[in-house]
Amino acid sequence: MTKIFVSYSRRDKATVYEIANELRSHGYEVWTDVTGIPGGATWQYEIEEAIENCDVVIVMWSQAAKRSQWVQNEILFALDLKKKILPFLLAEVRFSISIINLQPINFIGKMEQGIAKFIQAVPLELSESAPPEDEDEESVPQAAPSEGVSLVRFRDRILVGLAEDS
Repeated sequence: MTKIFVSYSRRDKATVYEIANELRSHGYEVWTDVTGIPGGATWQYEIEEAIENCDVVIVMWSQAAKRSQWVQNEILFALDLKKKILPFLLAEVRFSISIINLQPINFIGKMEQGIAKFIQAVPLELSESAPPEDEDEESVPQAAPSEGVSLVRFRDRILVGLAEDS
């Protein structure tokens, strides 16, 4: 079963919980902080573990999410772990640089269509998600290997370099 981590701002909780429950009703295992963090647990560690163990990170995108440091941290951590990230557009808000190149699924007044598009993009069993490659199709150019440097460590190197230059 596909495990989904949901990144969101608490200001959007009503919509987020509705979408999460709809995904659960379709058979997905959906993790949110409210349902996934037991009493007395340390949030940061539980969130890190949930992202490490998920198959897909859904980012519920809104103005509140864009301003949320937790949402931004979760995106960066997921990117560092090379997790599949899928933005759900909850409002017409410009994406942050970390996810600007990802195609969102529009949920603005379109719950049923959004769920249907998600099910198309992410099957219940991810082993089903890799279609056979068509040798006649042009291949998409791949980025050069990063020589094992994570995005977080790369960013830190840039920041240290900028600090040394000033």
